[in-house]
Order: sequence, then structure tokens, then C-alpha cells
Amino acid sequence: MRFVSRLTLTIVLAGLGCGGGDSTGPARTPAQVIVFQSRRATGMPNLFAMTANGDSVRAVLTGMEDDESPVLSPDASRIAFSSNRDGQWHLYVINVDGTGLTRVTDDTFPDGQPAWAPGGTRLVFSRSSATSQGRGLRIVNTDGSGLEVLTGVPNDAEPAWSPDGSSIAFTRDGDIWVIHPDGSALLRLTDTVLAAGNPAWSPNSARIAFAGMANGSQDIFVMSADGSGLVNLTQTPTEGEDQPAWSPDGAYLVFAGARRFDNENIFGNMEIVRRHADGTGEVILTDSPAEDVHPSWGEVAR
Repeated sequence: MRFVSRLTLTIVLAGLGCGGGDSTGPARTPAQVIVFQSRRATGMPNLFAMTANGDSVRAVLTGMEDDESPVLSPDASRIAFSSNRDGQWHLYVINVDGTGLTRVTDDTFPDGQPAWAPGGTRLVFSRSSATSQGRGLRIVNTDGSGLEVLTGVPNDAEPAWSPDGSSIAFTRDGDIWVIHPDGSALLRLTDTVLAAGNPAWSPNSARIAFAGMANGSQDIFVMSADGSGLVNLTQTPTEGEDQPAWSPDGAYLVFAGARRFDNENIFGNMEIVRRHADGTGEVILTDSPAEDVHPSWGEVAR
């Protein structure tokens, strides 16, 4: 039986002003929330939310289904994600308090990795199928109407829509590319970082964070929107890191990182980690024996 927990924003946002968080972290703005994917409740990937300092962790959606790749809407009131809860991988939207679960796509093709358009009325996502004709990136309205083909290349994945609406970054064959929402101006941005993926735009659309291989481990990189100024922010040769997301003011990054090494877990456990946007000042926000991944950071409109 599926259980939808009721995450009350009153509880979560009030937690931002409580003790127990990192006193040197971001200003305790009572409207910031981080959502993420975790197996901590049922052993299956479910949706959770917490404050920007890692306090007041609450379940948004739990059950025995796979609920993956959560991403907050621009006003942080809703979460888009992919799930197989109806027997096929489709896109869903749910309110951040756990109410209003709605399926967006309803096709025979598996859909995943959603990202919001700036206006909060459209999603870009990746679609896969047994035939190449069904694969690539698609754009759809959040009510399921207006499906558009953005690309038809089978390996296009992990899209991210720039906050200014002008470009969509995505992964193709181990590199980061950008394209306009109308399908024009396709451009490859990386060619020196191995296995680049999971791009994330800064709030001002000037920079892109992403994961890539360096010195035998996966690190978090940042570059300018034109591909210049590449910097390895984390440089952690023994720890894997992935799925970066920016704070609403662009001052911080959160990401999934292998941490908490011990004799029973020599490869570490995936936790949600926060750093300043220059790579300094690491704080581990979660502490669970289950993996915590796919963070998304937003600020609720007031």
C-alpha cells in the first residue's frame, strides 16, 4: 500500500530557525527547502525534504515504488519526479507538502529526469524506448499536453533548463551540450572531462555545475555557460560526487557525495553534501545508512 506523508511547510520552514544546524551556513531564510531522494524509509527510492541546513527531515512521498530524480519547481511549491508506480516510468508532479500527486506523462515509453522551465508550466525530460525513434529529449506542459520533440538522439539525457529560459543543458555521450528550447543552436561545451553529466545552471544562468571524472574519481566541476573557465571544485580523489544543485542565491552547491567511510562501508555512503560555490567549507547535511541522492534546492515564493 502506498503511503503519502503530509510534509507541512510550517514544520519544515520553522526548522530553519531552530538549533542543530550549521551556524556558519547560509542565512536562515525561513523559506528555503532542499528535496532529495532516499531509501531511508522503505529501502526503495522515495522523496524527502529538509531545511537548507539539514534540519527537520520529513518524508514527502514514501512507499514500495521507485520515485526518483526529484526537482523543485521555480517557486519551490511543487516537485517533479519520475516513478514506475503505475507499472511504467512516467513523470509526476506533487506539492512539496505531499499532496496533489498528479501524473504528467502517459505513454508506452519510459520517461525520466525531469527539469522545470522557468515559468513552472513546462518540463523537459529524457525518453527512452526499444527503438531509436522514441528516444531523446522531450518538452511537455505540466498538465501532460503539448508534447514536443527537442532531440532524437538516443543517448541524450539529464536535461536542465536555464533560469533565464534561453538554453537547455544536457548530457550526450559523456559531454555537456546546450540547445535552445526550439531545438536550434546546438553546442558542445565539454571535451576534456571524462563522463561529464548531470548539468545544473546557476540562478543567474551564467555558470553550469556538473559531475565528471578526474584522477580516477567523480568530482563536481563548474564552468561558464559558454564552456570556458572550467574548474574542478571538489578534487576528492577517493570520494565519488554527483548530481549538483545550486542554492537560490548561487552562493552554495549541494550534491550527492560518498562520505562516512568505515570498516563496513569502505566505499562510503551517499549523503547530501553542501559547499560554498568556490568549493570550500564542506558540510555533510544528511546522515543515514541509506543512500541520499538527487538534491534540489529552492526558495518558496512569498
